[in-house]
Amino acid sequence: MTKQDSRLWILIFYALSALWAVAGVFFGEIAGIFQLANLGIALAPTMWLIGDAKQKSYFVPHIVQPFILAFWSIVLPVYVIWTRRWRGARLVLLHVVATLLINGILSYATTTVLQRLVIPAG
Repeated sequence: MTKQDSRLWILIFYALSALWAVAGVFFGEIAGIFQLANLGIALAPTMWLIGDAKQKSYFVPHIVQPFILAFWSIVLPVYVIWTRRWRGARLVLLHVVATLLINGILSYATTTVLQRLVIPAG
Protein backbone atom coordinates (compact mmCIF):
# COMPACT_ATOMS: atom_id res chain seq x y z
CA MET A 1 0.00 0.00 0.00
CA THR A 2 1.39 3.35 -0.98
CA LYS A 3 1.06 6.56 0.98
CA GLN A 4 -1.62 7.67 -1.50
CA ASP A 5 -3.63 4.51 -0.84
CA SER A 6 -3.35 5.14 2.88
CA ARG A 7 -4.62 8.68 2.50
CA LEU A 8 -7.41 7.51 0.19
CA TRP A 9 -8.79 5.08 2.81
CA ILE A 10 -8.66 7.81 5.45
CA LEU A 11 -10.43 10.22 3.10
CA ILE A 12 -13.09 7.60 2.34
CA PHE A 13 -13.62 7.09 6.08
CA TYR A 14 -14.13 10.82 6.69
CA ALA A 15 -16.37 11.22 3.62
CA LEU A 16 -18.61 8.33 4.67
CA SER A 17 -18.66 9.57 8.24
CA ALA A 18 -19.73 13.04 7.07
CA LEU A 19 -22.35 11.54 4.78
CA TRP A 20 -23.62 9.46 7.70
CA ALA A 21 -23.95 12.60 9.86
CA VAL A 22 -25.93 14.48 7.20
CA ALA A 23 -28.06 11.47 6.25
CA GLY A 24 -28.92 10.96 9.92
CA VAL A 25 -30.59 14.37 9.98
CA PHE A 26 -32.52 13.82 6.75
CA PHE A 27 -33.59 10.21 7.11
CA GLY A 28 -33.55 9.54 10.85
CA GLU A 29 -32.65 5.96 11.62
CA ILE A 30 -33.73 4.05 8.52
CA ALA A 31 -32.18 0.62 9.02
CA GLY A 32 -31.03 -0.05 5.46
CA ILE A 33 -29.23 3.25 4.97
CA PHE A 34 -27.46 3.07 8.31
CA GLN A 35 -26.42 -0.56 7.84
CA LEU A 36 -24.78 0.31 4.51
CA ALA A 37 -23.16 3.43 5.91
CA ASN A 38 -21.85 1.57 8.96
CA LEU A 39 -20.43 -1.17 6.74
CA GLY A 40 -18.62 1.41 4.63
CA ILE A 41 -17.39 3.28 7.68
CA ALA A 42 -16.03 0.01 9.11
CA LEU A 43 -14.56 -1.18 5.80
CA ALA A 44 -12.35 1.88 5.18
CA PRO A 45 -10.33 1.65 8.43
CA THR A 46 -10.15 -2.14 8.11
CA MET A 47 -8.68 -1.89 4.61
CA TRP A 48 -6.26 0.78 5.83
CA LEU A 49 -5.12 -1.46 8.71
CA ILE A 50 -4.59 -4.49 6.46
CA GLY A 51 -2.67 -2.44 3.89
CA ASP A 52 -0.57 -0.74 6.56
CA ALA A 53 0.26 -4.10 8.15
CA LYS A 54 1.39 -5.46 4.78
CA GLN A 55 3.50 -2.36 4.16
CA LYS A 56 5.19 -2.75 7.56
CA SER A 57 5.59 -6.53 7.05
CA TYR A 58 3.23 -7.53 9.87
CA PHE A 59 1.36 -10.74 9.19
CA VAL A 60 -2.43 -10.50 9.40
CA PRO A 61 -4.01 -13.94 8.78
CA HIS A 62 -7.00 -13.98 6.44
CA ILE A 63 -9.10 -15.70 9.09
CA VAL A 64 -8.63 -12.69 11.42
CA GLN A 65 -9.67 -10.05 8.88
CA PRO A 66 -13.46 -10.46 9.39
CA PHE A 67 -12.92 -9.95 13.13
CA ILE A 68 -10.97 -6.77 12.37
CA LEU A 69 -13.95 -5.58 10.34
CA ALA A 70 -16.40 -6.46 13.13
CA PHE A 71 -14.35 -4.89 15.94
CA TRP A 72 -12.50 -2.18 14.02
CA SER A 73 -13.24 0.55 16.57
CA ILE A 74 -11.24 -1.40 19.17
CA VAL A 75 -8.66 -3.12 16.96
CA LEU A 76 -7.61 -0.04 14.97
CA PRO A 77 -6.57 2.20 17.92
CA VAL A 78 -4.76 -0.74 19.54
CA TYR A 79 -2.91 -1.48 16.28
CA VAL A 80 -1.95 2.15 15.67
CA ILE A 81 -0.71 2.65 19.25
CA TRP A 82 1.11 -0.70 19.20
CA THR A 83 2.91 0.01 15.90
CA ARG A 84 3.62 3.72 16.40
CA ARG A 85 3.82 4.09 20.22
CA TRP A 86 3.34 7.71 21.40
CA ARG A 87 2.98 9.00 17.86
CA GLY A 88 0.19 6.46 17.41
CA ALA A 89 -1.59 7.61 20.55
CA ARG A 90 -1.51 11.18 19.24
CA LEU A 91 -2.81 10.03 15.85
CA VAL A 92 -5.68 8.13 17.44
CA LEU A 93 -6.62 11.12 19.58
CA LEU A 94 -6.40 13.45 16.56
CA HIS A 95 -8.67 11.25 14.44
CA VAL A 96 -11.20 10.72 17.23
CA VAL A 97 -11.48 14.47 17.81
CA ALA A 98 -11.61 15.20 14.06
CA THR A 99 -14.36 12.62 13.50
CA LEU A 100 -16.44 13.94 16.40
CA LEU A 101 -16.00 17.54 15.26
CA ILE A 102 -16.87 16.80 11.65
CA ASN A 103 -19.96 14.79 12.60
CA GLY A 104 -21.09 17.30 15.22
CA ILE A 105 -20.63 20.35 13.01
CA LEU A 106 -22.30 18.75 9.99
CA SER A 107 -25.24 17.42 12.02
CA TYR A 108 -25.77 20.80 13.68
CA ALA A 109 -25.41 22.74 10.42
CA THR A 110 -27.77 20.42 8.55
CA THR A 111 -30.35 20.58 11.34
CA THR A 112 -30.13 24.37 11.49
CA VAL A 113 -30.52 24.77 7.73
CA LEU A 114 -33.48 22.41 7.64
CA GLN A 115 -35.18 24.21 10.51
CA ARG A 116 -34.79 27.55 8.78
CA LEU A 117 -36.12 26.20 5.49
CA VAL A 118 -39.08 24.33 6.96
CA ILE A 119 -40.00 26.70 9.81
CA PRO A 120 -39.60 30.30 8.63
CA ALA A 121 -38.91 32.91 11.33
CA GLY A 122 -41.73 35.14 12.38
